[in-house]
Amino acid sequence: MPGPLGQWTVTPGFVAREDEPDYEGLYLTPETAQQRYGIVCTEPQIRFAMSLIHAHCGRPSLFPETYEERLETYGGNRVILSARPVLALQRAAGRYGYGRRDRQALHPSHLDFTAALVLLGAGFASIDVENIECNPASGECWLPMGLFPVTYSEVQVRYTCGFPSIPERVKAALLEILNAMCAKGVSNRTEYTVGRVSQKYESGGFVSATAKMLLEPYVVRSLY
Repeated sequence: MPGPLGQWTVTPGFVAREDEPDYEGLYLTPETAQQRYGIVCTEPQIRFAMSLIHAHCGRPSLFPETYEERLETYGGNRVILSARPVLALQRAAGRYGYGRRDRQALHPSHLDFTAALVLLGAGFASIDVENIECNPASGECWLPMGLFPVTYSEVQVRYTCGFPSIPERVKAALLEILNAMCAKGVSNRTEYTVGRVSQKYESGGFVSATAKMLLEPYVVRSLY
């Protein structure tokens, strides 16, 4: 049967996403950066630092955004969404398929994937998101059983993910990047000498090891 998600343009993973953020707000204003943290910066510098954070995390924004994923199930009717925390599930659909050989064993009720494909076809069928049990922090979703008592082989999910209020450690990473930008001036400079002042940089750019440590919980790792 035809799936309801056929009109979607599904993003195959999140690596190097180039989508424009839905929300243009700043993670931190120049006034707050100066008053609370003592760092003088401009709005363009903050937006550039935000772009570096998005590139490192593989997300268009840490504010709430809509994501679309196509995932294989494993461990039963279970999938793990790549971007977290999950705020809301919008749509979902699943379909049956052969999958890996170790998942093609005969079902205890003597129904297998071949019978499901013969009866229902290989298209996607809607899944009621109200019946999906989701852990927002881990992105783990347990799917309800469909009309046929075998597990889905593949699932398409559309969901909202992000932070309505930016966490403090993200702001700390932003300030760390801004500090590196103001101190270095030029990323990864190798040699610069004026009188007795000599500068030499061989780091990985403006995103320092400290910034990467602070952003670690928000990095999206996709299998696609």
